[in-house]
Amino acid sequence: MVLINFAATDTLNLLCQLPDCRFLTVKTVLDEITYENLRNSVSRLIEEGILEVVATGVSPDEEIAFIEKYFRKPVGEAVALLAAQSREATIATDEKKARRIAKELHIKVTGTIGLLKRMISAGIINAKQALGLIKEMEEKASYWPPKNFQNYLLRS
Repeated sequence: MVLINFAATDTLNLLCQLPDCRFLTVKTVLDEITYENLRNSVSRLIEEGILEVVATGVSPDEEIAFIEKYFRKPVGEAVALLAAQSREATIATDEKKARRIAKELHIKVTGTIGLLKRMISAGIINAKQALGLIKEMEEKASYWPPKNFQNYLLRS
């Protein structure tokens, strides 16, 4: 999860510096955070108003039908997709299946690498810092960046 990658490296504050960004999550995603220190970091962001917990924007029956159709089990990514779709928002996910479904449903998608690229473009961090964060995310959040991510990240 993108949220976990940034929470694990204590860099959620960097996301807040991105221009024209509003960060939303759904309760199901929060329920999937099992590490107490990460839960505490995310809870702080919610309390500070940086991260907002929202409903999906669809009925419970529609939510269940969507999860059964695309995921077969209730997962945070499915509920987050519904929330993004109902708000015409971009979803931040690194999960391959969720990204495929987002594209199929014409939901804009980004991920950890895309957000780091935006941070570089906005002058929040530089490329060397981004590469260091990815290494830290690999160690602390078990993040597996996509192949050739360095080429994309370092392209201007």
